Amino acid sequence: DTLDDYKLSTPAKIYSTMMLILVTRSKFSTTTAWKQQLRRLPQTTCRRRGLAVSSVPARSTISPTQIGFCGLGNMGLPMVQNLAKGNNAANRILAYDVVPETRRRAQEAFQDSDNVTIVESLSDLVHPKHPPPTNGNNDNDSDDNGAHVVITMLPSDAAVDTVLGKLHQEWLASSMQLPSRRIVIDCSTVSPSTSQKWSKTFQESGTATLFDAPVSGGVKGATEGTLTFMLGGCSLLQDTIESNNNNNKNNTQLQTAIGDNDITPVLQQMGSHVMECGPHVGAGAAVKLCNNLALAAQMIGICEALNLGDALGVDPNVLTQVLNSSTAACWSSRVNNPHPKVARQQMGDSLPAANNYRGGFGTQLMLKDLGLALQVAHERHVALPLTSTSKELYQLAHAQRRGAQDFGVVLQVLKGNQVGPEEEEDVEEEEEE
Repeated sequence: DTLDDYKLSTPAKIYSTMMLILVTRSKFSTTTAWKQQLRRLPQTTCRRRGLAVSSVPARSTISPTQIGFCGLGNMGLPMVQNLAKGNNAANRILAYDVVPETRRRAQEAFQDSDNVTIVESLSDLVHPKHPPPTNGNNDNDSDDNGAHVVITMLPSDAAVDTVLGKLHQEWLASSMQLPSRRIVIDCSTVSPSTSQKWSKTFQESGTATLFDAPVSGGVKGATEGTLTFMLGGCSLLQDTIESNNNNNKNNTQLQTAIGDNDITPVLQQMGSHVMECGPHVGAGAAVKLCNNLALAAQMIGICEALNLGDALGVDPNVLTQVLNSSTAACWSSRVNNPHPKVARQQMGDSLPAANNYRGGFGTQLMLKDLGLALQVAHERHVALPLTSTSKELYQLAHAQRRGAQDFGVVLQVLKGNQVGPEEEEDVEEEEEE
């Protein structure tokens, strides 16, 4: 081995040279020890407001890997697009969604892609009928053409149970032929207990290691690749590496799948921040529920302010400018403003409010998240009075057949506006998906 084999920066080369000197002085009995030290170098962690933000050293590309992605809706599809483009084009991606129409749309989106294959079943993530193209890079080829890293972006606990249950069965059935452990990254917003249940199941069977990594940033963040990932199970990062290195020394594809020493390189292809939320699995899910209950109340507050402003004859654009430059400034006003006039002024037709509340974060999903938060709070004897009130308002929106529309549609509920005929057709189509 040479220093160039490790692709180190100049400071790292200086450090490694010092380690070599120590080796010659018998500080270490074998060269294995200093190699282990070198492999720890790429992981950097800085502290920001009490949370750890993981990053990898700046480099032009991240080691390519074979990725399975399940869930190609408003969030999942742009996340796959970011995994497949630019410096990430060496990735080979198998993507699946349970809804045939969603798969069809994904096939159209990737019809010119060289590295994304839309598969017809979950089984194809494990045993693909048509393995994704290799882009001429065969360094990581193995007898197994299935995904070694599986990312899920699903709408509910029940959907996660179905998908992970099926994958677990497939992996158990193929364990004799494929002894390597896989990585599962669940980006869905689910109960912490769901993440913990599947982590335990995978660990006990030796089939996979699961991390919960729900996201924040909405469709805009997914599209622009600026999502924030809330990572749980951080104590498993090094355990996964050591296990894979010890048990799968010949499986270079799995080792590169998690980067040099953790899964953050994969996540950073889809987002700008990876927040380490805790050592145990479920910590990310817990943080996401706390974030969303605060977001729900925040959006309602902005909707009420804009509704009152309309009633008092205040220009909503003027009111928004004041809100955004005062103590009420927040994401719901600045990034995803729920007032149609403000949304059109800010971003044309790209914001949900400017497009009949299509896209964005569905009201039914917010309602689901609030239900999960209240359930967990009840189990822990924690009072959430404002969250309870927020849930009632989103329930009213859902009862008005607005479940598939962006949760900023609460503004229309407060105004007493009913769903129009054209809008109702859109809602029915989206709810079927």
